[in-house]
Amino acid sequence: DGVRTGMFFAEISRKHGAKMIADSTLEGEFELSGANGTVIGGFVKGSGDKARVVSLYSGTNCFFR
Repeated sequence: DGVRTGMFFAEISRKHGAKMIADSTLEGEFELSGANGTVIGGFVKGSGDKARVVSLYSGTNCFFR
């Protein structure tokens, strides 16, 4: 889908509908729907227009919360 680390979150939010997960216990967690309907998640560092994607994940994951 063209989403990659280093991108500004504002860009993937605008182009791909990415949303921050408001009730996440992990700082900077977001998700978006991929082109094939799968959920792509990730984490950003920073805030506002300066927030950048630092990691991505998809499928089943387990994060220590």
